[in-house]
Amino acid sequence: MDDRRPEPASLRRLRAAAALRGLTVARLAERCGVSDSHVRGVALGERKPSARLVDGLKRELGDAGWAFWRGQRDDLPVPGTPAAGERERP
Repeated sequence: MDDRRPEPASLRRLRAAAALRGLTVARLAERCGVSDSHVRGVALGERKPSARLVDGLKRELGDAGWAFWRGQRDDLPVPGTPAAGERERP
């Protein structure tokens, strides 16, 4: 029997949002000026992020990535493509 617990959804969503921006969680954390363990703690709800970290995560993940990670949306548009429900401009 496998005793490993599944990774929490919040951390999977953060990894996915970061990956679409070409980042790992470690690189995302570095770009925000904190450790990756701190970002993981925030993602897991174990730590409260500072306003500076929130601003950095929003900047690095973009609006759609931030909303996806926070559970405010369930789709994650690929950068450079129209978001769901938007039409491409000619």
